[in-house]
Amino acid sequence: MTNNGENLGFDMAKAIWDKSYDSFAKYFDLVWDPKLTYPEIPNGAGVYKLDKEYGAKAVEMSRGKVVRCLKEDTDSVNLETEEYEIGTGIKSDLLRDAKGFVEKDLTEASNVVLTEVCRDIVNGLVNGAFPKNTQAVGVSHGAIEDAKMILRDLKTANGIKFGEPTHIVFSTKGWHRMEKSVDFEVAKYLIGREGIKVVETDLISAQKNSKEVHAIVLDRDKFAAFLRETDMDTYYGRLPAGTAGDKEIIQTMDAGMVITNSEAGVVITEA
Repeated sequence: MTNNGENLGFDMAKAIWDKSYDSFAKYFDLVWDPKLTYPEIPNGAGVYKLDKEYGAKAVEMSRGKVVRCLKEDTDSVNLETEEYEIGTGIKSDLLRDAKGFVEKDLTEASNVVLTEVCRDIVNGLVNGAFPKNTQAVGVSHGAIEDAKMILRDLKTANGIKFGEPTHIVFSTKGWHRMEKSVDFEVAKYLIGREGIKVVETDLISAQKNSKEVHAIVLDRDKFAAFLRETDMDTYYGRLPAGTAGDKEIIQTMDAGMVITNSEAGVVITEA
């Protein structure tokens, strides 16, 4: 975080951003963070080459044999980050006399940035899923079980299975449909027993094959990678035409996502 001025307002913006970021954590959990695998990747906008990994093969080792660690069926893919930002101008008298108003304004600004980033995440998952993995049957317990089976049947070019469902993302309409289903409680029980995480969101606007999306079932560790700043940058300075003490706080975040295996996500749409 960058502080180009006094701490007044800046520390408040930092605390509000951290709180907003935590409230969007469910979206960031849908994708794996390449910085955990490639710690040499710096923060900031840029283009980064990542492994496009499909699976791995285990072999029996003889005593004393030395081998290189090679990933079978591996290609590469480029992840590009972009900057999302919003500027908030705050008058000096508000900073001094109306803390509640300023907190509300900064919270809205933080949520605008994070909403746009997370909208891109969920719509990127929809658009990035392999077309043949789309089920135009309407969401139901049976459709979810079929999607899970598709992921579990994923194989490398050499016939090795490697997929495992980790998350289900419901659109608002898909979640509403499931809530009215007679087997909804059974579906929730089975999903919970398997440790699959469920996310409901109103941010899905993309369609698949010109049909409205009800849900996405995915293997988070195989489907998509997402790179972001570890912290928000807040640039804090004088408003160009402001009076002494007026401030401009620009909340910014570098972020980018890439699909690393389009087959590791199954989209369920309306019939």
